[in-house]
Amino acid sequence: MMSADALNIIVEAMKQTNSTDSDKMAEYLHTRFKDYPGVTGNIIGYDEKGDRLDTIHVAYVINDAGKFEMVK
Repeated sequence: MMSADALNIIVEAMKQTNSTDSDKMAEYLHTRFKDYPGVTGNIIGYDEKGDRLDTIHVAYVINDAGKFEMVK
């Protein structure tokens, strides 16, 4: 699923910039890309490092009682 979103977002960046230049596409993704209806949910955008905002990844640890706790 994530790879489908990645491909679709690259295609969207190519369309919006009318280019395959990676610098132009990166600039678009970092500054103007937002609210994209992706396969994995609405993709709000990316931060300055290229990390997805509104990430769907969650990390858990097992506490002393043997229960899963979400890492905050």
